[in-house]
Amino acid sequence: MFTLTLNYRDKTKKCKKPLFSGYNKAMLDIQFIRDNRDLVQEKSKQKGSEVDIAYLLELDRQRRESLTHIEDLRRQRNEQADSLKEGRPSEDQITAGRELKEELSKLEAELTGIEEKYFDVLQAVPNVTPDDTLLGGEEATGIHLTESLAMYPAASVCGWYFSHPQSQYFGVGKIQRDQLEDYAQRKHMGIEEMEKWLRPILE
Repeated sequence: MFTLTLNYRDKTKKCKKPLFSGYNKAMLDIQFIRDNRDLVQEKSKQKGSEVDIAYLLELDRQRRESLTHIEDLRRQRNEQADSLKEGRPSEDQITAGRELKEELSKLEAELTGIEEKYFDVLQAVPNVTPDDTLLGGEEATGIHLTESLAMYPAASVCGWYFSHPQSQYFGVGKIQRDQLEDYAQRKHMGIEEMEKWLRPILE
């Protein structure tokens, strides 16, 4: 799993924009981390990050449990609301509704606290850059990878492509030094190593 977030400059408006809104850096998919906890922990240590993957996965477990419980309580609340449409609620129904509301509010507050910690830790997980290992296939295809994992010949194409009438696509143009340094810092990688990965789009 290799995610990439860069900043690009809109040359028509002469301003700097993030590629994605929300969090400043791209985050590894949590399912990838669940399936590859040892790999992610090892790569994090190699990049000087002290992120605790075991702690992240515990927060992930708590978050999922809380979400399941909250959804169940919301379903009960909706069912109760539907049952009260037919007539005046009894004292027992009013009490049950109040208790349900209080429990739901408490759980939602707890979930907020869990998610704050969860996303803070998740953002601290560095991207897992692919190892410099070529997977073969050169003899059959005539294609090989460069040291920065670019495909050669340049006309070679490989990827997932999705089409939708409302889709909008853009290309990442050349980036400048400050963007290179910012991305290297967020990935906990050296400038020289990052230059190797991003050489095709460096100005």
